[in-house]
Amino acid sequence: MSDTTISWLQELEERYGVGLHFSRRLAPLLDCLAEHSLGDSQRAALFAAIAASYRSTLSDEPRTPQLDEVRMLVAQFITELRKMEESLKVLGTMLHRVREQMAPSTLPRILH
Repeated sequence: MSDTTISWLQELEERYGVGLHFSRRLAPLLDCLAEHSLGDSQRAALFAAIAASYRSTLSDEPRTPQLDEVRMLVAQFITELRKMEESLKVLGTMLHRVREQMAPSTLPRILH
């Protein structure tokens, strides 16, 4: 493994969060690419693609009951937040109507 490849592997881990167990499998490919002079934008695009593929493998991990429970609780929390948002919209509309009704009338009053 070349020094460039080793520094790339470190950058993938530190900057992009790619685990070494994943990126080490790509070492032969990275060695080949290290021989060519990649521009900064090309290298960033390559690293972003590697990071995206790494994140996609994380979803293949077995699901735990705790994770399922957390997801369910978050989904319920989001549902409650949406209900509260709707209630606030209705309350805002009602307050607007009350404010319009309580505004002083612009019609002249006849006093006898």
